[in-house]
Amino acid sequence: MAYRDMRGALGISVAVCAIAVSGPAWAQSKQFDVPTQSAATGIPELARQADIQILVSERAVRGKTTKAVRGAMTVEQALRRLIAGTGLRIISSDGRTFTLAASDGADAATRSDTASSYEDDSGEIIVTAQKRDQRLQDVPISVTVLSGRTLDRSTSEGVRDALTAVPSVAVFTDYLGSGTNTTIRGVSAAFPHFAGSSPVAYYLDSVPFGLVTSAFSPDSNAYDLDRVEVLRGPQGTLYGSSALNGVVRVLTQEADLNNYEVKARGLVSGTYRGGANYRADGAINVPLIEGKLALRGVIGYQNNSGWIDQPNNKDANENETQTYRFKLNAQPTDRLSIGAFTWISRYDAGAPSFGYTNYKMSSVLDQAVKTDYDAYGLNIAYDFPGFTVSSATSYLNYYNIGHLGLDVPGFGASDTDYISFVESDIFSQEVNIHSSTDGNWRWSIGGIYRKGRDKSGLIFTGVLAAIPFPSGTNTSESYAFYGELTRLFFDRRLELTIGARHFHDTETATSRDSSVQFPPGRSVAKANTPRAVLTWHATDRHMLYASYGQGFRSGYPNNGSLLALYPDFPPLRPDRLYNYEIGAKGDFWNNRLGYDFAVYYTKWKDIQQQLTLPHPESPAGVNALYNSGTASGKGFDLSIFAKPIDGLTLNASFSWNDLSFDSDVLSAGEVLFAKGARPSGSPSTTASGSAEYQFPLGESGYKGTFSASVSYTSKITYRGIFAGAAALTDLGASDEMTVAKASFTIDAPQNWSATLFVDNINNWDGIAARTFVGIDDWNARVRPRTIGLQVAYRY
Repeated sequence: MAYRDMRGALGISVAVCAIAVSGPAWAQSKQFDVPTQSAATGIPELARQADIQILVSERAVRGKTTKAVRGAMTVEQALRRLIAGTGLRIISSDGRTFTLAASDGADAATRSDTASSYEDDSGEIIVTAQKRDQRLQDVPISVTVLSGRTLDRSTSEGVRDALTAVPSVAVFTDYLGSGTNTTIRGVSAAFPHFAGSSPVAYYLDSVPFGLVTSAFSPDSNAYDLDRVEVLRGPQGTLYGSSALNGVVRVLTQEADLNNYEVKARGLVSGTYRGGANYRADGAINVPLIEGKLALRGVIGYQNNSGWIDQPNNKDANENETQTYRFKLNAQPTDRLSIGAFTWISRYDAGAPSFGYTNYKMSSVLDQAVKTDYDAYGLNIAYDFPGFTVSSATSYLNYYNIGHLGLDVPGFGASDTDYISFVESDIFSQEVNIHSSTDGNWRWSIGGIYRKGRDKSGLIFTGVLAAIPFPSGTNTSESYAFYGELTRLFFDRRLELTIGARHFHDTETATSRDSSVQFPPGRSVAKANTPRAVLTWHATDRHMLYASYGQGFRSGYPNNGSLLALYPDFPPLRPDRLYNYEIGAKGDFWNNRLGYDFAVYYTKWKDIQQQLTLPHPESPAGVNALYNSGTASGKGFDLSIFAKPIDGLTLNASFSWNDLSFDSDVLSAGEVLFAKGARPSGSPSTTASGSAEYQFPLGESGYKGTFSASVSYTSKITYRGIFAGAAALTDLGASDEMTVAKASFTIDAPQNWSATLFVDNINNWDGIAARTFVGIDDWNARVRPRTIGLQVAYRY
């Protein structure tokens, strides 16, 4: 490697490569084939292939690994992709010579909790939303990215809390087992528990977190993540069943093959009407064989005080979470990469966060909740000349049990506990092949096999112990094949993508009531979901797209206890969603102002809904799922950011939709949903905003950052039939929710930071989610005002 002196902004540094050029070829698209390797060799190799000169200090590249760059793109796009995640950034360029320097870690790290998806260390975010590496700017999907650095500095309790800042996303909790339900663009499961799988696909790395009969999504620890990607709109072609109207991908950090790293954070806080809260997280990265094999481990512990009182138990909803995460990455050759990981989570709560006014609940019975999951994955990828083959193998074990006291006003069953449980095992194997060659064609094909099993049931104790209670097992065995083809026109400014997926799912159900075993049920679901996208790259910084896509959610047979009473009740069919969308994204003035906008029209057919029919021996009735009518509506998502002056960053987002039923939905002669009514669990509006200002604290090298954010979710209506009687709509609406946060952070030059924060500044105490049965004790609440201090260190 040739070295030479540089003077000026970099002081004394070295050039890792100096190659003469002749002409403005840097502005044109070129073909690249640069494998993952040491930055000391990867940067010169890209410079050689691009016929450019790249200047960077030897110290800045020491110990760093650059990403693989393959395919056709401009030189600047290739360089930004190469150095993504290395801590290097482009500080100057005349088109023929690019100068790199290490990012200012403190400056790059200080980002608000509001989702911002426009920069990483290199000035670009690289995402894999379409199952290949792409600039976020080039992805023709409405996508928001939460960076891992932002989440590390955040005081959010977990990913669920952080998602409240994402456009069109709402997250709420069910009264049974504290199950979490995620909704995107107003499309939601009727309830998290026993009401069908989620309409939003959720991934922990490559592990699909989708149960067979329930819509639970995990509240994952948000420490040491690489990023969280949120895809809005149906993604049935690439992500299959449950990606009815969106995908959430929680992606962890890869183990660094070359560098040791240790980091940790600790938090202590106090909650109004509650007590003290504690949190500690730590991460370590160890190269076992430099450049070839490395291990990364994360351990987290969180103890949150309760703030809802039972008559006999103060602060009953205290909870504890433990997280253990390990990832082993290997790079045996430049073209072969292997990754294995495990994610273990343990959550225990004395009671769910529910209650009537003034942080109270009436029940004196045990309200304990327990949620555990173990996720395992193995990823293998090999870069062949012209294409890449990847394999993702995963296994998920999930367990949830919740106790609910029925000794409450409106129910009045003294000494009676209502226990719900779900245990799931899910195995999946996916293979994906995508092109990496130059030319005007791109393609990808893949297939997936998945087998899942849910064991679930309800148990009554006390005065209702003698009544029949249902339990059973639902299994799903499915396979799918998918493919996409892209043609580029007009010097790669225009792209046309078409794709399709074929899905086949066989579902079985066995059930029993107490000692009565019912005959098994079986159903088969099939679907073909197409996708078409036309994308225009007006410039490297602005793009416009128009797309059509479909999503679907599999059905399954109803349980035998229902069919014994109602033998003609039909099985649950898949529901489908059709989406027509136009979007644009880009930035101005060297990333001083950016935007991401999408307008869409959605039609949702055969919507899966829940009702409870009368049971002659049970006051709780028998649960049933059915396909209701069709809902449709238009909507839009808007995100903007601005950096009007150095140090100041402003973010804002606003989303709205008018999704509503096209005609009356009848059940047992009752109008369950009138024409124009919204489906259950469907908010019309979400909004968020944030401001952050960073400034030097004298000449000491310390920096201060003020941050403030606010999020808003419109009211959510829940409606159903309980034991044969229509629930009133006004008993099933949550309150409009507005929650604000603020913090002040000091960043020290010695790699530590301290953050003083206030969450829920306005002490919002309304109803976040209300059950359709109208029991005030089971209304979901959010944590009151919490003030605390978080300290972080990185070595």
